[in-house]
Amino acid sequence: MTVAVFFDVDDTLLDNYAAFKETLFALSSLASLSEEQMQKLYKNFRFYSEVIYKQYYETRFINNINARWQWVTKDLNMASDPLFLEELDDLYHKNQQKQKLSKGYIDLFSFLEKNKVYFGVLTNGLEKTQANKIKQLNLLNYMTPERIFISESLNDAKPNFSCFEKVEQALPKIIDSWIYVGDSFTNDIEPLLNSRWLPVWLNRFNEKVMQDGYIEVKENEEAVMTLRKLIHSENF
Repeated sequence: MTVAVFFDVDDTLLDNYAAFKETLFALSSLASLSEEQMQKLYKNFRFYSEVIYKQYYETRFINNINARWQWVTKDLNMASDPLFLEELDDLYHKNQQKQKLSKGYIDLFSFLEKNKVYFGVLTNGLEKTQANKIKQLNLLNYMTPERIFISESLNDAKPNFSCFEKVEQALPKIIDSWIYVGDSFTNDIEPLLNSRWLPVWLNRFNEKVMQDGYIEVKENEEAVMTLRKLIHSENF
């Protein structure tokens, strides 16, 4: 058996939620938000981030880059003048740029390399933006550029299954088992149900889905442990 494992970037290898929390906690009026409140806000923020990217993918135009922050401030009953929204977005990106690849994933990449597993990333997003995140996480220290796929450069995007097929076509034909790890059920998991790919859903926010055909994990540490077990067992 020859295995390939691919990872999403945002909210999988890169902890955007930590950056989001740090951004809101910087506002003194929000310092007392509970974890439950923060997660609810972030799920809405993430949803509108995906809507914005879908708009760009379909039209090559973004009408309002700060629309996701408008919804956050609306949920918080805060003023949402354009300057404040721009400041929020700038602070979020500064906090995002401080996030590092976890030691668990670094050790996992070493494990995959030793076990002769092909591995890389498949991520939605603008090529320049995602390339900067890949550089920030030092992913090129662990994988070759040929195993890094950004949707804009593919002229495709998840949840289209054709996106995953393009990854298959770019890798050696000897690979007969495929695993994908991602956080979005809609983009990362659902398109792979009933396919040759085994989807591993990083469900950090306990979303409820009435489907099967995937492996669910709650934390990155559990994702790492699950992948190690899958590679050892070769039974998937």
